[in-house]
Amino acid sequence: MDVKKERFINSAIDKMFNLAGHRVSYQDFKRKTIHGHTNYTISQYQEKEFERWFLNKIKQDGIVDSSIEAEIELSWFILHYGLIVLEDEYSELESKF
Repeated sequence: MDVKKERFINSAIDKMFNLAGHRVSYQDFKRKTIHGHTNYTISQYQEKEFERWFLNKIKQDGIVDSSIEAEIELSWFILHYGLIVLEDEYSELESKF
């Protein structure tokens, strides 16, 4: 992985945990002081907010050129680093009607 992309991934991990309200960073991954990202959760709303940030930032940083490439990178990122997504309260209310 090239340095530019690695820096982006590091900042994306930090952003994802920050948006989800966790005090975890890429450095924690690197030092292995956490026991896996699947022990952490993110709401659907927070995940959508992260996805918007990711898709804009990856193109802005020049790592990919197209929206399709950005979507593919997002899919790989979530597969490797994604948090467990919890249903938002409003989603539960919608399903009752």
